[in-house]
Amino acid sequence: IATSAKNLATGLTAAERIVQASVPAREFAAIDGDTARNLLDEVCARHKNAMQAEFERIQSDFADRMTRVQQSFLERATASLVAHLEQYGELSPWKYDPAGLRVLLNSSHKVLARKSQSAFQNAAGAAAAEISEVYARAFSIGTPIEIATPRPPRVPPPVTLGRTIALDLSGGWWKRWWIQRRGYQAYAASFHDLIKSDTDSVISELRDDLAQAVRKEARESFDAFLNEQVSVFQSLDSLQKGNSETFAKTLDGLGVGDRQARIQ
Repeated sequence: IATSAKNLATGLTAAERIVQASVPAREFAAIDGDTARNLLDEVCARHKNAMQAEFERIQSDFADRMTRVQQSFLERATASLVAHLEQYGELSPWKYDPAGLRVLLNSSHKVLARKSQSAFQNAAGAAAAEISEVYARAFSIGTPIEIATPRPPRVPPPVTLGRTIALDLSGGWWKRWWIQRRGYQAYAASFHDLIKSDTDSVISELRDDLAQAVRKEARESFDAFLNEQVSVFQSLDSLQKGNSETFAKTLDGLGVGDRQARIQ
């Protein structure tokens, strides 16, 4: 809301400059309205695609990191289980503390949050700078207007890490694996898959649900920001193309100072 209010105030200032400028000054705009609108559309599309590509890269890196973290944990847990069975046999309960997995997943979540917010801020800042230049060229308003950028997407806390991960093979249902007496190491792959099933839901919620929600929020916020700027441009362009009678009415009803005071 604060960002939109600031941009509204900026738009009012730009409108005041356009209304108060002389006819020759308005006609001296570096580019005409249609050209400026096409340029603005190109700027918006380019930055939208660039941000989308950057978020896809961030999401891919995050998914790869999730896979590595889980794989490392599974290897350690499987080795621990095999060692336990070889030392104590199948009648002694085995447990494994997943605290190390939680620490690594939490660290990965922080990296995702930092990169996502940085990517959004960079994309919004770059887009705002180019859009401001389009305004300056299209409306001959002198100093480029300052465009406020929206806040980066909020990255939810990784509450899924609090879910119980019960790595506890204390029952007798897995005794079928060593009926052939080939040794516990021969069943390492089966143990690996069994432990993996207990951690898959935690991994998928972080990798798929949370990460995708962050990207969706970023895209929607960025699109809304760009659409707002297009709307401002259209209003200013209509104002610049108006005749003297339209300008007189605008001057009477603009009340720029009063509106800005209320916005402030």
